[in-house]
Amino acid sequence: MPEPKTRPAHLADLISIYTGRVCTVDGTLVGVKRVLEFMVNRQLLDVQMGRAADTVKPALAAQFPWLPSLTLPDVKASPGINARDTVHAWVDQVAAEHGLIHRVQRLPEGAWEDKDPLAEYRSHAAPDATVIAVMPTAGSIETFTNPPAGVFRNPPLDEGDDQGR
Repeated sequence: MPEPKTRPAHLADLISIYTGRVCTVDGTLVGVKRVLEFMVNRQLLDVQMGRAADTVKPALAAQFPWLPSLTLPDVKASPGINARDTVHAWVDQVAAEHGLIHRVQRLPEGAWEDKDPLAEYRSHAAPDATVIAVMPTAGSIETFTNPPAGVFRNPPLDEGDDQGR
């Protein structure tokens, strides 16, 4: 089966990626992660999502020229309002103008720099943090304290796992 070049993405996920503020319908980053993984064509650990968002932002701005001009409502400036409802109402207004579902394009090969995800985690974690890694290919769970760099690599996204999401 040929590799898909685009996939559908919810407007709220695109806004969350571009602004760095969660405004997803369900309040989670599940959809955001799916979009990022598709665009960089790699399975990502949560610690890599910020770097992935920074990597895809220029492509999102090119695909959706109206995206950079959006300004989220300042919910902190209005005490007593329901922030979630306010942001969702704003997303509905943006959707009325630009649409709710958009097709995102995968980044060109080489746009995403593969880095050891464990090393990225370590750059954000306490120096003596213990890492528990689920190794699905080995069918085991491993525990490491300061494992050597290069132990883990992000595998390419398995398109079979991405169908229907």
